[in-house]
Amino acid sequence: MLPLVVYVVMLTIAFFFQGALIFPRYAVGEPDPYVLQGLPSTQQFTLPAVDGTPIIAWFTPGDSRDAATPGACIIFAHGNGELIDHNARVVNMYRRLGVSTLLVEYRGYGRSRGSPSQQTIVSDFAAAREWLDTRPEVDQSRIIYHGRSLGGGVLLALAESHPPAAVIVESTFTSMRDMFRRHFVPGFLCRHPFENARVLPRLGVPTLIMHGTKDTLIPPAHGKRLADLTPGAVYRTFECGHNDLPPDFAAYERFITDFLTALTASGPPVHPR
Repeated sequence: MLPLVVYVVMLTIAFFFQGALIFPRYAVGEPDPYVLQGLPSTQQFTLPAVDGTPIIAWFTPGDSRDAATPGACIIFAHGNGELIDHNARVVNMYRRLGVSTLLVEYRGYGRSRGSPSQQTIVSDFAAAREWLDTRPEVDQSRIIYHGRSLGGGVLLALAESHPPAAVIVESTFTSMRDMFRRHFVPGFLCRHPFENARVLPRLGVPTLIMHGTKDTLIPPAHGKRLADLTPGAVYRTFECGHNDLPPDFAAYERFITDFLTALTASGPPVHPR
């Protein structure tokens, strides 16, 4: 009888408190007030969210990109235990490659207000995607989604209504329902399903998938499954866990650069190195 009671309590917690489990916004710390000093070309602005909630975003133009020479742009979505502040190195990597970046802070995280959910966050990213239409330095035919962990789910959900030119996901799960089932919680209790394994194969765009072979939070079988389901996907692994990917930033940059360079036959979307 006691095991059954414990299981029912666990299911109750999973159902009513899953928002705090999936979006642990109170455990990620405060924004870095000095981070933009290392990103001198970055514009911080308040995104015009549909419901008026103040959502903070960063836009960084790629080096040498302007209205005369527009280029690719990455929309980047971070993991659920991060802030946009934690991704300055990735922003600078793309900037050096001549690729612009747009980072959107999740609701309730960092400087953004509101409460996070799959629906509200994806809505904010849709507004961000539409905001990019105003940027003359962005080639609208080369908008690429790069999501880490939960961020992969956010951007693949966005892709259903706003398809990208290509997708990069790292340490990402097949679906949140699968993650629930991994912990013996029925998938139907999940209110934020993030059905990545359903969406990604249907997009029909170039895809790069990266995963740590020692990831115990989101097992590497999830990344391999996404790769197996997605025709033509490039699959790369690192000898690391979940939070320490990439252990070798030079290899990480090389994988991404090679992927971007191969995207179009008419010419690479990045500057030659």
